[in-house]
Amino acid sequence: VLIMIVEVTAITSATSLAVPASAYGPRMSALLDVSVVLYFFGSCISYLILTGGTLGHVLHLALPDESTLVAQLGIADHDLYLVGPGPHAVRRAISHYGGNVMLAGFTAAAMLPLSCHRSATKMASFSSVVAFVYMYLCAAVLSGQPAADHREPTADPQHSPTHLLWAVMRCMCVALYCFSSQAVYPSTLEAIYKEGGPRAKPLALAVSSATYFLTFVAYSTVGIGGYLVMPGRPPANVLHGYAPTPMLLLSHAMLVAALGLSFPLMLLVAREHLKHLLQERCAYRPPHRELTAFLVFLALFVAIVFPSVEVFLGLVGATCSVTLTFVIPPLLYKHHVLDDLNSAARTWGLVCVYAMLVLGVVVAAVAIPVQVHELLIFLHRRRAPVTQHPAPVF
Repeated sequence: VLIMIVEVTAITSATSLAVPASAYGPRMSALLDVSVVLYFFGSCISYLILTGGTLGHVLHLALPDESTLVAQLGIADHDLYLVGPGPHAVRRAISHYGGNVMLAGFTAAAMLPLSCHRSATKMASFSSVVAFVYMYLCAAVLSGQPAADHREPTADPQHSPTHLLWAVMRCMCVALYCFSSQAVYPSTLEAIYKEGGPRAKPLALAVSSATYFLTFVAYSTVGIGGYLVMPGRPPANVLHGYAPTPMLLLSHAMLVAALGLSFPLMLLVAREHLKHLLQERCAYRPPHRELTAFLVFLALFVAIVFPSVEVFLGLVGATCSVTLTFVIPPLLYKHHVLDDLNSAARTWGLVCVYAMLVLGVVVAAVAIPVQVHELLIFLHRRRAPVTQHPAPVF
């Protein structure tokens, strides 16, 4: 996929897929814009879900025990049923709704002003800070001890073939989301070209290949290591499954900071493609600040009413990630590159193009029903009180 994108952008002298998609036709341009908007806006929502979950989890740890809290609030025993069943109903309810309030305040005070910047240059200095934060988080997870009370056993402890197959299909959707960022790599390659000149192309390809290989190794290590260290079903945010040591408590604050700095960069890409889509399809260019505020608060609303990061990322992966990975790159490659190749290379290129398209159809046919099923289960559980099935962050 990445080779196809590199060849397309080289032929069209573009630094993104927007130019070759526009040359392909208005429908392809609109498909690219919609897919990029959904992908990056979905990333923003997932960041808010993780931020709200982290804030709620820290609040949950800071609250006193259930009996003390009930006494401090003056809740009579016969009124506890109004909060909900469960041994920690009051703490969970306060953590859940308190986390949402804290998330709304953090979004309005920090994320909204940062998101109003028109370019990423002013936020480039934060990249090294974010990298350091994620290295610290990795160290905290590797050195931490799983908390026994946060392990959630799977429904099928025997790990039957059916259970394992379903788990693989669920994970496939999230994996699609993680590996569908190839569409934004042309701008990175262009930056390497500018620094190194014409001889930098092999270096750019080597850097991009190494990046995806290391990403695959990192994800595989996390998945296999998590399965071995924390059997069962850990929380969506794995930090919540560890004992609250001082190092882990600091990691919660650093995670919130990293997500707060990454959110504006993701929103910037979604906003610019949305502007292009509205201008091309509706001849309308919305005001910058008003559009930014609308997108930020829409993401906040979705994150509060739909607080399941795994289901949400699975939906994004099963839909727009499929188009960004298996549909748009091969079609652009066929339109812009194949005609300039010799007969043998053209035949092999057509085989690759149609193989990618068929694979995309198969993946979508499997992933979309799986995620719809997971969504229906999530919505069914949401009907019960929050203390019967707390948000996945606790």
